[in-house]
Amino acid sequence: MGGDFPSSPGAPARAMAELGKIQIKDGILGIEGNHDDYRALFAAMEANGIVPLSNTGTHIRENLFVSGVEDLWNRSPDIYHGHFKSQ
Repeated sequence: MGGDFPSSPGAPARAMAELGKIQIKDGILGIEGNHDDYRALFAAMEANGIVPLSNTGTHIRENLFVSGVEDLWNRSPDIYHGHFKSQ
């Protein structure tokens, strides 16, 4: 999932609670947008079984690697020293 989710008080938690109900074979992954409070967003993602990607990535299945970096304007995107997992 791309970033820039609803950001009013409690909105990230409500949005992730709804999105976390989606059943998908490969799981749900998400990144922050430049308007997101990544701490609140990532906490809400994790609480609802959604994997936040923050200078990280993972192999989903053969020939599919998904990664996400931190927001350029608010944090420090780093594709060279991030924590990328391989299977």
